[in-house]
Amino acid sequence: MRVRIFAFLAAAAAGLVGSPALAVDQIEPTPEQKTRCERALNESGKRFCLAGYSVRGLDFPVTAQDVVPNSVRAMAIYKPPGSGPFPAIILLHTCATLDLNDQLAYWARAALANGYVAFVLDQFTQRGIHGNEGGCGAAWPGWRNRDAGRARDAFDALAHLGRFDFVDTKRIAAMGFSEGARAAYYLSCRGVGNLFATGGRFAAVVALYGQCYVAASGLNRIASDIATPLLALLGEVDVDGDPKHCVPRLQAAKDSGAPVEWTVFPKTGHVWDQPSRIPGKRMSWHEPPYTVLFEYNRGVTEQSRDLAFAFLQRVAK
Repeated sequence: MRVRIFAFLAAAAAGLVGSPALAVDQIEPTPEQKTRCERALNESGKRFCLAGYSVRGLDFPVTAQDVVPNSVRAMAIYKPPGSGPFPAIILLHTCATLDLNDQLAYWARAALANGYVAFVLDQFTQRGIHGNEGGCGAAWPGWRNRDAGRARDAFDALAHLGRFDFVDTKRIAAMGFSEGARAAYYLSCRGVGNLFATGGRFAAVVALYGQCYVAASGLNRIASDIATPLLALLGEVDVDGDPKHCVPRLQAAKDSGAPVEWTVFPKTGHVWDQPSRIPGKRMSWHEPPYTVLFEYNRGVTEQSRDLAFAFLQRVAK
């Protein structure tokens, strides 16, 4: 039975979005999906799995495009010239829906320039979420449930790429930005893959300015079972993807043998790859400290690009 949930996130009340929060349709997971969720090691994992299947799956593109437009406004798959097979990268947008300030167009072009298929995965439009900042206030109840739904979508997209002869299915990576990076952390975890993967696992994951820890709730997105190589790119003065929270947890994972790497860019805030964030501005936020510095940095964007693709070339072989 479909249930319409009308919850409002504190982001709207804090002024991050100016319109009422949107509601995302909830559905009952199928018996097969519920069976998959029984694989979870504990009740928390089971709830996470069921949350991932509590939204309807997405319809994906069945053809690929050869040219990335100046602005990417719809879900699309872009491929380099030739027949491949090419490695591929799935791009997970921020909470501000698809293309904010041509950010995803930049990364899709970078992917093609480095010989990758780029799958721009729109996780909001088919669920009725529209507008530049609208997704940040969408009532997809509970941040952890959003993480679960977006992680499930990414694994579904990975399986979908297996349909194309021009994709090297053993070299499919994911790259997430802000809220997309929050979900990306989970894609590196063995347990999450056991719950959602139907077409293989990711070869590598890159997370840009993703929040890894929520002090108010104790939610930790850097899991103990990281099995897929993970690169975290963080800004020194970003209090959302806060390196003071992330680096100790990444270090602990590395010390336990997890394949994790990270870079912290000095004097860098949030969403450093969005050109319209000039000049930098402190934006209202939904949790302490309630403001986050949004500021574009061309140099850091270029460094991020170079580090990300060097990492993928090295680990996703």
